[in-house]
Amino acid sequence: MSKLYRYMYVLVAMSLSLSACSGLAVRAQKPEINTINYIDLLGKSLRDESARKLLSNHCTDATQVRLCKEAGVAVWLDTNQIVKEVYLYLNNDQGFSPYQGELPLGLRFYDTLGAVEYKLRRLKVNNTPMRGNNQIKYEGRSPDHLHYWVTYQPYRFTIIYNAPILDEDATIYAILFHS
Repeated sequence: MSKLYRYMYVLVAMSLSLSACSGLAVRAQKPEINTINYIDLLGKSLRDESARKLLSNHCTDATQVRLCKEAGVAVWLDTNQIVKEVYLYLNNDQGFSPYQGELPLGLRFYDTLGAVEYKLRRLKVNNTPMRGNNQIKYEGRSPDHLHYWVTYQPYRFTIIYNAPILDEDATIYAILFHS
C-alpha cells in the first residue's frame, strides 16, 4: 500500500512541475502590445509618428476608427485624424482581448460603481480636495438597456458598468476616454 502512495506522490509532483513549466512558457509568448498606454493618444494627430506607429501595430485601419483587438482597445478619430476617444475593453468581448494596461486614477478593472466613486471623491482636482458627494458631477444613462454608462466630470471619461440601472455593486464593463 505504501508503494502505491509513493508512486502517486511521484506522479503528482511530476504533473505539477510540468504544468508549472508549461504555464511559464505560455506567459512568455504573450505579446507586449497590451502594456501600451493608449490613453496617451488622446488629442494626438495621426501625423504624430508615435501615434501612427502605435496604431499601425496590430490594429485594423478604417476611416475614423482603429480597432486594436489584441490590445483590447478601439480608437475614434475626428475628420482631421485627431484621436478623440479611446475605448478600453476590460472584458473578453466582441472579439477583443481584455485591456491589460494600467487604468488612471487608481482604478482597477474589478472596481464597483461604489468603489469608483469613493476613489474619485478622494482625489484632488487642481489641488483642491473633492469632498462630499456634490463635488463629483456625473451623467448616467443606459443607451443599450444592458449597461449603465456614467460620465464623470471633470475627468473626461465614461465608465460603462455591468448593470442596466444605477447599481452601487455593478462592476466595470469598459471605459471610454474623451479628449
